[in-house]
Amino acid sequence: MRSGVALLILLFAFNGQAQTTAVFGSGPDSVFLVIEEAAFGSAPFVYEYQFTSPVINEPEDQADLLTGSQLLEALVIANPVTLDGDEHAWTATDFSFLTELSLVINGGTPTTVTADFFVAETSWFQWIAGGYSDTNFDGMAPFTSNPSDVWTAGMGLGFSYLTPGSALGLTFSQYDENFDPLGGPPTVIPEPSVLLMLVFGACGLLSKRYCERRRAKHAFR
Repeated sequence: MRSGVALLILLFAFNGQAQTTAVFGSGPDSVFLVIEEAAFGSAPFVYEYQFTSPVINEPEDQADLLTGSQLLEALVIANPVTLDGDEHAWTATDFSFLTELSLVINGGTPTTVTADFFVAETSWFQWIAGGYSDTNFDGMAPFTSNPSDVWTAGMGLGFSYLTPGSALGLTFSQYDENFDPLGGPPTVIPEPSVLLMLVFGACGLLSKRYCERRRAKHAFR
């Protein structure tokens, strides 16, 4: 039964540490938002946004995909979102440039991080895994495809287009394209029906092996 139980643990791994995810929204598709900043906490915050993604039939349809700024706005609108038993309420002064991002946990004192591009270029830095980036900054598809298994330096929240299973990462630091503390993008969690199939499959396999051993044991008596 241990194999079956293990399949039910929904965790992300960042830098070798297990991270749970908060789920908000509703729909058959999911994208992920990861926020890492020491002022907010020692571990990354991982949010899964469930929604209905548009169907991409033609390259130009990529422009209809959810953008990074729309994902952050959805997190703010969903306030509060529960993560590890705590209620998170986020606010942002600008969903595209993030001049300020604030977090209130369990109705406590707000923690605010303010970006200042004129002080050592300190600002929010964005990453993307999967989806597309508008590398021409013109809103005209087709866009540049991003690899899904690594974090890629983003072009900005308003120029990042998210496909189901893709992820957006935000860190606050002096601008550095080599700065990637998040460890790796989230892995898509199987749908509950798939998880149940895996669990029942594991249980069935264990049961089959148990029966075979019982028959073998009785055969030698």
